Amino acid sequence: MSLIASDSPLASIGPQIKKQMATYDQSLSVDKLDIVKLGADEATVQTVESCHTTDGPFLPDETAEYVYQLKKAGGSWKISSLQITGVKYQLAQDELNAAPAVPQGDADAIMTVIRNNFKNSNAENLDAVLADVDPDSPAYEMSKESYSQVFKLYDLSYTLDSAKIIKYSADEAVVYAAQTTKKVKGPDFQDNRSTSVTVLHKLQDGAWKIEVTYLLTAEKL
Repeated sequence: MSLIASDSPLASIGPQIKKQMATYDQSLSVDKLDIVKLGADEATVQTVESCHTTDGPFLPDETAEYVYQLKKAGGSWKISSLQITGVKYQLAQDELNAAPAVPQGDADAIMTVIRNNFKNSNAENLDAVLADVDPDSPAYEMSKESYSQVFKLYDLSYTLDSAKIIKYSADEAVVYAAQTTKKVKGPDFQDNRSTSVTVLHKLQDGAWKIEVTYLLTAEKL
C-alpha cells in the first residue's frame, strides 16, 4: 500500500488486499514492462503480469495486462490509478486431466447444476439461471446483468459438449466444460466453441451453487 498515492481511489482497497493475501498463497511475476509516457511528475506504464496460486481456494492461473498511471510527489513515484486491459486464464494440463474421487451424491448434484444452467439458458429463464448461482457470490450481480442483456438481444443455442469434475473437496468443486454457442436470432454474433472452468460451493443447506466461471479458450466457428 506504500506504493499507492494517498489521494488515489486505490488507497481504499487495503482491506481487500489483506484478505486476499490471508486467503491465498500466490506467485506473482512481471513478464513485460513498458514506460509509454514519462513527464516531470506523471508517467504511464503498461505491464503484463502473471499470477499462479499455490495454496488456497481454487483460482486458475492468470495473465493480465495493466495500465498504471503514476505521479511524483515529494520525490517519490506513487500509483494514482490502475486499469486492467486484458485477462487470460489458463490451467496446467495435469489440472485439466485430474479425476478426483467424488461421492456419487455430490457428483450427481454438481453435474445437475451444470446441466440445468445450460437448459435454463436455452429457455432464457433468468430466474432459474440465477437460482443456481450463489447469491453471496461477487459474480451474482454481474451474472444477472450479463444474462439479462444477452436474453434481451439474442436467441442463442447453448450446447454442453462435455463436462467433468477436475477438483473436489467437501465444500468446493471445479468443473471443466466445453460448449458450443450458436446464434438462432438477433444481431451479429460470432458462433463459437469454448472451454471454461466453473467453481461451485456447497452451502450450509447442502445445495451446490455456482460461484464463478472462468473462460479459458474460445474458437470461432
